[in-house]
Order: sequence, then structure tokens, then C-alpha cells
Amino acid sequence: MYYLKLSVQNCKKNNTINFVTDNTGNTILKWTLLAHTQKNREILQLITLSCCGHFSIPDINYDISKLFRDKKEDLTAAYTMSLHKSDSSVLDCGSNTLTFNYKKGKVSLSENVLHPALSGKEKSFKRTIDGQNRTIFSLAYGSSLQYHTGSDDFTFSDPDFRVHRYNSLFNKTAKITDPVAFLERLHYKGIRCGRYPAKQTLNSFSILLAKHLAIDTSQWQQKKVNFQELWDKLTLGQQRSLLPILDISRHIIDAFPKSGTPLQEPGVVVFELANRHCINGNLNNTGNKYTFISWIQLMDALFPEIQFIITLEESFIASFPDKVKQKTLSLAKLIKKPINNKSKKTAHLAPGTIQLIHIDGRLPNLALMKLSSYYKSQGYKIKLSKGLEKYTGAEAVFGSSIFSFPNSDRKLKNLKNFYGDSLTLGGSGIDLKLRLDDTIEKGDIDYELYPELEDRALGFVTRGCPYRCPFCLVPEKEGNVRQVCDFEQLLKGRSKLILLDDNILAHPKKGELLEEMARRNLAVNFTQTLDIRLLNKELVSILKRIYYSNTIFSRKVIHFSLNNLSGLSKIEKNYRLFDFIPKDNIEFVCMYGYDTTLRDDVERFRFIRSLPGAYVFVQEYKPILNAPPKPKVDFFDTDTDQLIKQLISIEFRQNMKSMEKYYRWLSEQYILKFGKIHVQLVDTIFRYNRRDQKGRYIATLGGMIT
Repeated sequence: MYYLKLSVQNCKKNNTINFVTDNTGNTILKWTLLAHTQKNREILQLITLSCCGHFSIPDINYDISKLFRDKKEDLTAAYTMSLHKSDSSVLDCGSNTLTFNYKKGKVSLSENVLHPALSGKEKSFKRTIDGQNRTIFSLAYGSSLQYHTGSDDFTFSDPDFRVHRYNSLFNKTAKITDPVAFLERLHYKGIRCGRYPAKQTLNSFSILLAKHLAIDTSQWQQKKVNFQELWDKLTLGQQRSLLPILDISRHIIDAFPKSGTPLQEPGVVVFELANRHCINGNLNNTGNKYTFISWIQLMDALFPEIQFIITLEESFIASFPDKVKQKTLSLAKLIKKPINNKSKKTAHLAPGTIQLIHIDGRLPNLALMKLSSYYKSQGYKIKLSKGLEKYTGAEAVFGSSIFSFPNSDRKLKNLKNFYGDSLTLGGSGIDLKLRLDDTIEKGDIDYELYPELEDRALGFVTRGCPYRCPFCLVPEKEGNVRQVCDFEQLLKGRSKLILLDDNILAHPKKGELLEEMARRNLAVNFTQTLDIRLLNKELVSILKRIYYSNTIFSRKVIHFSLNNLSGLSKIEKNYRLFDFIPKDNIEFVCMYGYDTTLRDDVERFRFIRSLPGAYVFVQEYKPILNAPPKPKVDFFDTDTDQLIKQLISIEFRQNMKSMEKYYRWLSEQYILKFGKIHVQLVDTIFRYNRRDQKGRYIATLGGMIT
């Protein structure tokens, strides 16, 4: 974001503030310089509070009542920002108002929309906790900084650590990032692990710190570096100059985890007495190692898209480098969004049009493709809509819902309210007994309905399954296994097939069906997984001749299922028949939360880990329509903590993000059972991904404790 203006009433030093950064509508000055006065310090604090937002202000260690001029009246701060996405594109200008009320020695806070001090051109915006790190990225620093030492500053266990990045402006004892720990982590990720963002950041440090601060960085990109030793060798001035630089870098990297060049992301940094962050603020140092000007030039070069709002002692304002002072940041290319989507007129379809609604599911909907083929043959036009797209004027409206999950149910309710009785619904999420008319079911598939399929075919050769698993909808919906289509009708000349069969290996002619796939040289995605227990040497030899793949056919992968511990010896025997090697991609889909215990799950995952090339994709059990109650099991039987320790030691070479879903579910089950957080399990969840969200997650878990 960039900060545009602030309007405050009833503040102690200024009484009324109308602060506007120097902008033309298309650009904004990168550096806003203010003389160091108590009034301007108050402006910095109020800018920072508005950057915090009402979610975070209560956690700042500061008595906000000190900012009131008259405690009998509200303190209001209206502000306008230029908001950014994490990809650095400008979203829009947003405005909001913070209202502080003082009663009985306490300050309460509310966040409202707009304010009389703001013109009608700005739009109100409502921030969210998750979006606060990226869309509204900001930092604030006081005149003197202290840093963490002797403790791990990167656990992210504090749910309010994002707020505490502002605290040095309000509290001189507040601490910022441990510089040595940060450099060690950056070096590990960039040099040891070869991660591009960290490597680029370290490279920028090596070049610019040597140029502007005369720091010897020649060792920084070597494989073995003792950063504590190098830090101790720096002068006091070099250390002081580095502290805010490293802290800013740390927070930008955390806030923009998907950015390849995080230091080039936009945001706002507020500094009180910025000149004190270089050695004695010495302008007369002719050695040009630690001068104020060098430090400013370094900050400007290292953070090209950051807006700085700073206070300085008067002599430093006069000496501020002109080239830097004139730098601007672009506010162009605003993406205008409609104020109210409901104000849009609903599109009207041409006469003779059938509307088909794809309600849920990532794959193209086969039932809609058959409906499309049928109605096209009757001379109708077809309009496919997805989700909650709405149209009027259709001759008939058909919707298909695959799932009966809450999100699908919400869409269905919305669509029913709009279309009423004219909407005909079907699919597994609606009624397991509903069927297309035989004429439509046995008819052609319209691949033109989903052009994204390109050269891929989609459908069933067989339907049904002989097993009667109570967690599965197939027995009730499809019955026993049977062939429903031949390859010629299904493929229509295509050489890639997304096969939706429930259990093709249970069909009596499975060998012949697989052989035809091999003979046709098909690439096949077995979407619903294969039951590896039904294989034998002959079937494996045929499967090895088929190019099994993912749904977009970008890599070779085969999917098996393993929902319990049944038949592990048979699974291992058949698995070995494939002669898989570690670099192969074999995915085992594992359901959890149904009838297995923690001990069962650990054994399943350990078994899969022992198979070369195998990894896990976990799926939480979700009740189907008309499902019987799930079995009652004592999920945590004995040795729970030891089993969790064993679980988190099982690491797969890929798809560990899928395992995080299981870890999160398990951490919630643990707290419900034992009334406490399993710290090691939570640490594992955030070991590699979304580390900055760890504190919020802990706070959420803490809310489950009764």
C-alpha cells in the first residue's frame, strides 16, 4: 500500500490534523520528510495506528489515551490508502475511520466507513486479518532500536507478532529482529537450499552493503559462514545502520512469501528521527563509510517500491540527497471495481437457449456435457454458466451439483432463490437416485461445452462397485460394476482419457479393458484411484504399458487408494510387481477421520513411506447423502504423544502440503480431547509453509479450549 492522507480530530499536540502526502494522482513522493517535533511525532503515531487497523491496535503496548486532547470527546482518525495486491498491481484507493472513545479509564475502538473529512471520491474498504500482511504492508520504527538475542525470534508463536513490528515507535524497550538469526536463515534458504527469493535478497545485500556501508560481504554467499563472528567484527555504526534494514527485509519476506523479489514489493515504512540510525548521524564523516547520506541512498536502492514517511532533525532535512528526495512511486493503472456487484443488470439469453449450470467440482461435468449434446441435436443453443452466474430468458435451466458440502449447499440455495421452479437439479449432491433419461445417458458427449479439455476425453467405461463401503456413495448410486460405454464412443478420436470409473479393476473383463487401453496407446488418468489389492502379475504387466497420468497430462502419476490397514501384505506384493523407483510418482489417497485410529494412521503412512516413489494425498471423511452414522472409535487409544512424534518424523519427498491438512485436523482433535495445544505438532505444520500465520493459528486453537 501507499499512504495518501490522514485527517484527525481531537489529538493532543495538533488538535486537528490534515496531513496529505505529496501526490499528483498518478505518482506519490517516495520520501516524505518531516521536521522532528512533538506534533510530527504524533502524526507518525496516528499514521501507524491507522496502518494497524482495529484488529491490531489493542495489542500495541501503548496508552492511547495520551493522544486525546479532550477525553470527553472521541478521537477520530480518517485515512486514505492506495491498496496493493501481493503481485504489486494497484487495487484501488480505500478509506476508513478509526474512532477512539475514552470511558472510565479505558479506550475503546471502532472502525467505521468513510468520514466527513474525506471526499466522496474515496471508497471505504474493510480489511481482513489475512490480507493485512500483503495488501496493507507497513512498518514503524522509533528513534532507537534494540534487537532480540539469545532466543529464537522466528517461532511465530506470538499471534500478534505482526503488530509488535510497530512497537518501537511507542515503546523504547520493544525489540526487533535478531540480525544474526535472520542472516543465518536467509543464508540457509538462499545458499544451502537454493531458493530464489532468499538468494536474490542475499545478493542485493552483498552488493549494496559493501557499496554504501563499507561492510565486507565477501563471505556472505559462501557455503559456510559464521554470521555471529562477522557481526561481532562490525563497528557499532555498521550494526546500528543494519538493524532496521534487516528488520524491514525480514518482514517483507514473511509478508510476501510467493514473491521472487520480495524487496521490490510496495509498502509504507515510518521512521522517527531516521538520522539516528547511522553512526551518530554524522554528516561530517569524510570517510564516507557511515554517513547519513550513504544510509539513505542504501535504503532507497534496497527498497525501490517502499514509501518512507520520516522525521529528521532540521540539519538533516537540508542535507537530504536531492536525487533521492525527488523519487516518486507510481499510483497509475488503478483497477476499478464496481461499488456494488448487485447493481449489475442480469444478462438475458437469446430465445431458444438452454442454460446449464456447473455448480461445483473442478472437472468438467459429464451430465451437463450429455445434456448439451442432446439439446443441441434438438436445435437449441447452449449457455454454460458456472457457480453463481445468473441469466434470464432461458428455455430451460439445468444445474448439476457433485457434492453435498456447505459451500455447494449455499450456492444451491442462492440459485433456487433466483430461478425458482424453473431450475431442474441433479447430481450426487442432490439425489443419488436421480438419473438422466436413457436417451440422454446413452447419447453422445459434447466436448465443445468445455473447450479447456482440448484433446482429452472424459467419462466412464464402467460404473459401479461390488463392495458396500458405508462411507461411499457408489453402492447406492451405481450398484454393481458393469460396462456402460465402449472406447470408440467415449474417445471420439482422442488419445488422452480422464477415466471416472468407480472401480474398473472389479469388472470381470478388467484385463480386456486395460489391454484395449494399452493397444490404443492411451494416456489415462485414473481419477477415482485403483484398488491395488485387485491386481496380479498379468494386470500389472498391462498397466505398465499404459501411460498413466495426472488430469492435465503434464506428468506421469498413478493413483491408488488406502483407506485402512486391510491387505497391506497384498498391497506391498503387488506394488513390487511394478518395479517402481524413488523418482516415480505413485500417489496413495488416504481417507482419515472415519474408522481409523491414530495408531492405524501412523502405520498406514509409515507403510507408504517404505514403498519407493510413493507419497500420500489425504482426504478428510465427509458424510454423503443418507450416510449411516460413522463408526465409534477411540481415535487416541494409548501412547498418543509418542505416536504423534513418530508421525511427524515420517516425511515424504513430495506433497507434504497435503499432510499438513491431516496435521491441522489432528491438532484440533488433540485439543478437543486433552484441552491443550500439541506444540510440536503445530511447529511441524508451519515448518516450511505460511510461517507468518502460525501465531494466528495458535490463537484459533486456543479459542477451542474450554
